[in-house]
Amino acid sequence: MRGLQRHDRESACFPEGRWPRAGSTAYNPPLTMDNSTTNAAIGDAPAGLLNLMRFAALAGLGLSLYVLSVTLGDGPETIAGCGGEDGGCAHVLQTRWSLWFDLPVSALGAGLYAGHLAVTYLRPRRWSLICGLSLLTVAAGTWFVVLQALVIGTVCVYCMATHASGLVAAVALWRARVAAVDGGAPALPSARLAGSTFVGILLLIVGQALSAPPETHALTTAEIDGPQTSLPTEGREAAFFDGKLRLDLDALPVLGDRNAEHVMALVFDFTCPSCRRLSRHLVQLDARYDGAVAVVQLVCPISRECNRHLRPGVKERGWACDLARLSTALFVTDREQHDAFSDWLQRAITEVPPTVARRKAIKLIGEERLDAALADPRVDALIDRGARIYSDLGAGKLPKLLIRGDQVIVGEVHDADGLFAVIEAELGIRPVESGTPR
Repeated sequence: MRGLQRHDRESACFPEGRWPRAGSTAYNPPLTMDNSTTNAAIGDAPAGLLNLMRFAALAGLGLSLYVLSVTLGDGPETIAGCGGEDGGCAHVLQTRWSLWFDLPVSALGAGLYAGHLAVTYLRPRRWSLICGLSLLTVAAGTWFVVLQALVIGTVCVYCMATHASGLVAAVALWRARVAAVDGGAPALPSARLAGSTFVGILLLIVGQALSAPPETHALTTAEIDGPQTSLPTEGREAAFFDGKLRLDLDALPVLGDRNAEHVMALVFDFTCPSCRRLSRHLVQLDARYDGAVAVVQLVCPISRECNRHLRPGVKERGWACDLARLSTALFVTDREQHDAFSDWLQRAITEVPPTVARRKAIKLIGEERLDAALADPRVDALIDRGARIYSDLGAGKLPKLLIRGDQVIVGEVHDADGLFAVIEAELGIRPVESGTPR
């Protein structure tokens, strides 16, 4: 390799004394990303690549700083164009994975992209720092994409845009190195560089895993608005707010055993991501407490199309009424199939389009029965019931989990164990596996 310098022979891949003398044909060492073969600097790269690197790094830096400022300021639910408090950005940025030892990871991202931008103006004799930044950016971006897709279950568009900027900057850096270094041969990461990147990502994951998720819910003492909130009952009922709110367990959808000792109530919307995530925790209650806890399901579509109690200024959800009607229609026709349908809707990572939901409902009970059920006046009556209760509770954030009396959990609960701890403290129960009587 022409232009070989002594400091190149002291790289991590080839310790001093292991390479043959320059010009020897006995051995041709491979080109690795952290052993420069010339005195070339990044400024020797084509201007187009340099400008692309700077633009991508600047975009990543700007996005990271914006997310950081909003997170530390008004909160991630205020991020522009990201769905508000129930959007993907709000959810992703309110998990423990958004922190590194309680420091927002967007701060780390800002530092990384600032480094990318800075190296485009430096002229180092070695490329270790440049290649290290590139490899770390790609690895970190890959980790965060996997996190959102497989662990968190929701995508933050600002985060994905930031990762895309980082990928462009990293690829441009690598291409700049290939263009600037003598020979232009593609380089592979050395064992030292790959190992350092692995350690860096491992430290990132450990710091995230040890961080406590931000509080996004509150256990509050609620009040019921309006003089009349009691509902007519035909059988067993669950009472809240000193009897002001009574729910007929035989006339409403219930998650769990209708004869359970403890009964809670959930006010939710199928198009609300926070509601769906909470429901995934609630389905564990029956097994965890051996049938001692049940949850009445009160669907409340956030849409004026079927919710006459919705207050002015509330942002409506386009498919809310369609999904609520389909689910309620199955309930009045076939409760067993309703439970399967409702569970299917709640487990969806993103809200299910009405056309897809209708096909699923038809598969469960048939088109003729579904159409007949949708025309049943009980469907609109049950939806109106949930909407009225939501309004009487003061509206505001969903979901709302009525535990007992006037104790209500409002907002998203990220940690299932935290939710169970609140339920156990309020209801005075223990999981069956602990051996303690419930």
